[in-house]
Amino acid sequence: MTWMDYDPVWMRRDYWESLCHCWATRPWQERSQAAKRNRTAHPEKNVHSSGSVSYATHNQNW
Repeated sequence: MTWMDYDPVWMRRDYWESLCHCWATRPWQERSQAAKRNRTAHPEKNVHSSGSVSYATHNQNW
């Protein structure tokens, strides 16, 4: 919950606090950790791209 004090200026404080409370729940943390493991284990599956080349391909080429 350390991020709660760093609310973005463009978001209402009550919305930010609601998000922080949601992100701090156990189910959210478990899904977040699973997604992190999946992204690390399968970088080629990264669908985000910079143009027609995925970020994983860019990283591999560097």
